[in-house]
Amino acid sequence: MSKLEMIKKLSTSKIMGKKPRLNEGEKSRVLYQVVGIASGRKTGEHSEFGPWCALTGNFAAVNLASGEEFRSGVLFLPDVALDPIIGHMDTGATSIEFGYTISIMEDEKSATGYVYTATPIMEPDENDPLEKLTNQFEVSDEVKKLQAAKVEPVEADEASDEPAESVEPADKKPAVKKATVKK
Repeated sequence: MSKLEMIKKLSTSKIMGKKPRLNEGEKSRVLYQVVGIASGRKTGEHSEFGPWCALTGNFAAVNLASGEEFRSGVLFLPDVALDPIIGHMDTGATSIEFGYTISIMEDEKSATGYVYTATPIMEPDENDPLEKLTNQFEVSDEVKKLQAAKVEPVEADEASDEPAESVEPADKKPAVKKATVKK
């Protein structure tokens, strides 16, 4: 069993021991897992980086490379993981249980060369309003076929904000239908 360390605040750099990076040729890297019960938030302004937001509550994290374990009452998360939690809090939730695996993925357009990703490690709560809404829709057979074929999405045209045109035979109808409500 690894040594558990209580620290003032959890952040990616504290958990990883340094700022994460991808090695040459590496497309993604799993960094750490974090779980917690968020009961509040702190906000402020950093002179160099601008506004910040941290969760308060009870949090645990594990560096997946070293096995080091950390606990704290303050947690800084990448926005991709933080924003849904803050959204829940803004609806009046008094505490939110969550768990994520945090990774980085190559992104040449990013100043760091990567972006953060967050994969939930807990099943959504049965009372989660977004889960309830999502469960009201059914995926069409055509979309299921595309998902099974692992078709890559069409890249956006770099010269505009409009998506690039899809190249399909003129006699073929689009494969995607609008979602339908389950009855």
